[in-house]
Amino acid sequence: MLITVGEHNIRRLPEVVSFVLSLRPHAIALNFPRELPEVDSGLDGETSDASFWVEQYERCLELCFEQHIPELYFADMLFAYLSGEPVLSPCAACGSQISVGPGAQVGPCQAFVAAGMFSEPAEQHQEKRPDSPFAPWQEVSKATSRKCSSCPISPICGSDCSFDRYNRTGSLLEPLPFHCDLRLRMADHLVTRLVAGQPAGFAATG
Repeated sequence: MLITVGEHNIRRLPEVVSFVLSLRPHAIALNFPRELPEVDSGLDGETSDASFWVEQYERCLELCFEQHIPELYFADMLFAYLSGEPVLSPCAACGSQISVGPGAQVGPCQAFVAAGMFSEPAEQHQEKRPDSPFAPWQEVSKATSRKCSSCPISPICGSDCSFDRYNRTGSLLEPLPFHCDLRLRMADHLVTRLVAGQPAGFAATG
């Protein structure tokens, strides 16, 4: 069950998550606030302090552990940690998918196709054409990001949304500082549980 987080519910997010968990879903996912160009996410308003958002997310994560229901963004980080396999691609659009939109427009990302960006008519699509809208995405990875390549949790931090990146920073390569704050706090939470001898997974034990 996906929960879209924004200025409209961040103040009562633990209450919202507690109710959703009472419905006993298989899992929940707390979507990071979206950085859309014409929609007020609240990130620049009175609740713009990243530490407040991070604390709300962390409270919700504790609720998930108490109810033994996984939160999928944290679960991604947990899987990368347990498997030992680094995640280098920020999203499936980086060489792993073709999205088809209305009018047979194709591109690497459904959000960009819908916005009329990084897309072209299907009949013009040639996978290896240098000026293809797919070409810039072939270089997008944590290895080509200045910030990601120097981050201590980069191998396990999971993915984020390139559409958000581009709308906020104008770059496909660099992550949003706010999302990095959330990921770093998640990593701290994981380490704290491991050091305290608490289960890292969400399943009930014993």
